[in-house]
Amino acid sequence: MPSLELKIPPPVVVVITGLLMWLTPAYRADVLVGTWCIDLGAMLMLLGVFTDAYAAVMFVTAKTTISPIAPQKSSTLIVNGPFKLTRNPMYLGMAALLLGWALVLENPLALLGPILFVMYITRFQIIPEERILTEKWGEHYTAYLIKTKRWL
Repeated sequence: MPSLELKIPPPVVVVITGLLMWLTPAYRADVLVGTWCIDLGAMLMLLGVFTDAYAAVMFVTAKTTISPIAPQKSSTLIVNGPFKLTRNPMYLGMAALLLGWALVLENPLALLGPILFVMYITRFQIIPEERILTEKWGEHYTAYLIKTKRWL
């Protein structure tokens, strides 16, 4: 389905996924009930937001596009900071946010949300971005692909 490639901005995918998780029929499992679950979920959500913000600031500081639907407009290849650990710190932050949300909801069915998000983003966002950035940056980007993992 190439028609979905780079079409829906990832923050929109996060909002849609989060809403679907919230609307998931209530099903509680004893293992996911309690303040520990909500506390851990809140910490993961904060970590996700911080990771997204930090990576976004790096894009702005480097004066390159932050638009996930126009990777061809990138003017700088960022490979330091969180980009040393993962090629996609923003998407990783979004996945952490959704995982935290699933824990806050205390609903094991909601755990499907982050899994489906990662699958969707990998197929329709990351793989097309990697294809475009490989064409644009050549050997420099290929070396980065080899050295740095896609997620973690």
